[in-house]
Amino acid sequence: MSALFQCHGLMKIVNGTEVRPPASGDPQTLWDKGNSEAFTALLLCMSDEIVECVSGCTSPTEIWGKLSSVYQSVSGESKDELSHI
Repeated sequence: MSALFQCHGLMKIVNGTEVRPPASGDPQTLWDKGNSEAFTALLLCMSDEIVECVSGCTSPTEIWGKLSSVYQSVSGESKDELSHI
């Protein structure tokens, strides 16, 4: 997934290093579009079981963080499941 986000210029939105511009206008509109694309891409690549795990998340940054915390220190089986996202 990170390669996909890098390719589309969305990784900074996903990892939280690029925040939504405060002023309305083109920069905010572009950020909103990227945020929405990243959120959708993450959800569409997940199994129903993983979607349930992140169901309370409201942004791709929250999803990314949740997945990182859940799968960073888990068994090989769970890491294998995550690699299919």
